[in-house]
Order: sequence, then C-alpha cells, then structure tokens
Amino acid sequence: MCHSCFLLLLCFNILFSHAVSAKVPDDTRHPSRRAEKPSAREIEQEREWIAVDKTSAAALQAYLDKKPKGRRCKEAAELLPVAKKLEAILSGTVKPTVVIPFGTYGERKIAWEKKRAKAVSYDAKRRFGNEVGACWTYESVDFEGGGGFSKGVHAHLAYAAFPGSCGAGPGSILAFDSGGDRCPNDRLPVIVSTRGKVVYFGIIGDVGHVHLAGEGQVAYPDGKTVQLR
Repeated sequence: MCHSCFLLLLCFNILFSHAVSAKVPDDTRHPSRRAEKPSAREIEQEREWIAVDKTSAAALQAYLDKKPKGRRCKEAAELLPVAKKLEAILSGTVKPTVVIPFGTYGERKIAWEKKRAKAVSYDAKRRFGNEVGACWTYESVDFEGGGGFSKGVHAHLAYAAFPGSCGAGPGSILAFDSGGDRCPNDRLPVIVSTRGKVVYFGIIGDVGHVHLAGEGQVAYPDGKTVQLR
C-alpha cells in the first residue's frame, strides 16, 4: 500500500471512530431512549402524548381530563398555565412583562414557521474528549425526537442563536433549560434558567419572544440583565 493511501485510510478510521463515539446522550424519560424495550402500553401512551398540541391550553386540558393518571400528566399540568398565558397575550388581554425583540438576534432565519413547541438545553460542564459544553434542540417540549445537536466550542453559538433561528412560527412555545449555567456568548442575548427550573417563552408575530413562565434571566451582550420571575 502506498504511503498516501495509508494516510488516507488512517484519517478515515479516525473520523469514523469519532463519529460513532459522539452520540447524543440518552434521555431516559422517554421509552425510546432506554436500554430495555418499552411495552406496547408505554408506546401507545407516548403516541397519545405526542399527538397533543402542546401550545394549546384546550388540547392540554383535554389530555388531562382523558388521562388524569397518565404518564405525561405532570408535563401537561406544567404546560397548561404556560399555554394559557401565551393565548392571553396573543388575545391582548394580558401584556408581556419581558420581550426579546427578534432584532436583537440580528437577521432572523426563516425556516418552517409552523406553530410548534420546542426545547433547548445547555450544559457547560459536559465533556466530549477535550471539548466542554453541549447544546441540544428537540422537536417538542416532551423531548421526543432530537432535532439537532452541537458540542464543544461551538455549542454556545448554537444555544444563543436558537431563539432567532429555531424555525418556530407565531404561537409557538420555546422551553429553555441551562441548569443555571450562563452560555458564554458576547454577541447575542442569552436565556439562563435558574438551576432546576425551565424558562418558557412564546413567539408573538414579528415582535419577538415573550416570557411566559419560569425563573432565570436574560443576559444581553452590553452587560444588561433582565430577571425572569
């Protein structure tokens, strides 16, 4: 084998082994993330929960009425007042207390623009070899189906840019969990959740993101911080 071919093969093996080892951490709250095979009942219960419109107070209330002891009742009960708050703001009966204008994120990237519920988490302590920091985005607030994943030195960029580029349209709900860690970004506003809490924001038309619930703060590049209560 020629020297150049050997080097090419060696590089391929290194890249392949790195790709295999860089797996998204398991979320054991969801049956599909567990090592053991979920039961048929668990799968059916998850399908029922996934089908619920988590941005709709009526849909969440209907789920709670139908499944008062369901596996996802806790999540539904937590989301219900969040959805009610967003609907009240959208109807004009309640004014938002904290608004992050889209303009603060720079140019907004328009993607699917559908009403949806999405969640993002940031962990500044998780390690991937010599790299530190992780960012996950999910397709729904029940963490069903990973929609994206960043690691290491680029994670803080993905986390901070998420609100303005998430592809969620008006009426959507975004959930943030930073575990109390402040994402190290000095170019964009960063949402920080109090440790053990989840911060919820809603999308209002072309205005921006409005705080709905949860404790934490918004940290702006100029050093200004706004408390979330």
